[in-house]
Amino acid sequence: QAYSYFPLLVMPLGELSYLYILIAAGLLLYYTADYFFSDKEYVRDEIAFLLVFVLVALRFTPLLNIGELFWIDTDQLNEFYAILISILAGVLFAVPLELLNKIKRIPEAAIYKLSWGLLIVSIPALIYWQGGIRVSRVLPSTVPNGFFESYYQIVEERLPYTYATVGPEVQRIQAKNRHFYMDYDYFLDEYAAIDSVYNKQIGKESIKEVPPASIFIFTVKPPYGEIQQGILYNASGVMRDVEQWMADFRSLPNRHVRIFYEDASTKVYEIVNREEESRVSDILYHIYPDKRQNLLSPNNE
Repeated sequence: QAYSYFPLLVMPLGELSYLYILIAAGLLLYYTADYFFSDKEYVRDEIAFLLVFVLVALRFTPLLNIGELFWIDTDQLNEFYAILISILAGVLFAVPLELLNKIKRIPEAAIYKLSWGLLIVSIPALIYWQGGIRVSRVLPSTVPNGFFESYYQIVEERLPYTYATVGPEVQRIQAKNRHFYMDYDYFLDEYAAIDSVYNKQIGKESIKEVPPASIFIFTVKPPYGEIQQGILYNASGVMRDVEQWMADFRSLPNRHVRIFYEDASTKVYEIVNREEESRVSDILYHIYPDKRQNLLSPNNE
């Protein structure tokens, strides 16, 4: 999986793609007209290039959302798209010179000088348009800071393998040799059945399904911009499903859910299956709970 982070663009990549498509459509119209109204018998290579460019650029807009159908990860097209944009810029610069040459025949040496002049003028103009040369050393925000802050709180105060976390796939490596882990899909599809079986067995002599004492569910608040698409695809849809699941779960009898952590962008739920079985402090202070209860009994002599 990959994710995109472009902090130095003059506008979001999706909006730029719309602009590129309009430019490519104008160029395509020009070259198509040139093909039909000129005496040239061959098809111009620019037409084939512009058609390919428009198809790729559409993938970076919501107009052509076919990624799931053809297993296309848009972020992995970034390098190819950058090359196509560069070629598009070259074609765009060539059109004025070509029109000028058609209106008035200009010697090749003059065209060469005009090409360099156009390049020298356009580059400073583009730099000025984007507000100067900007350099950013800001690291990309892959997941909300609250994910890390709450996670280290959990690790610090909970015993290994007494709890499970529910989060994006990147958390799987954090869970290794530390605690149980479920991704969002598995949690939404399977945990309700596990919980149902467990609660039906409570009070019986033998319990086969024993989930961890606590389940921590990491969620992002709207508008879900704090988590990258490459980290969690369709974050808005997944988060809405999780919130609905939690709302339905809260309505069930004998279920205990609390907010473990919350900030401006993050909310972490804790499903408490069994109290005093997960925290380090609970284990340390209740090593012999039965004996302590007997000692404190008023009937004890």
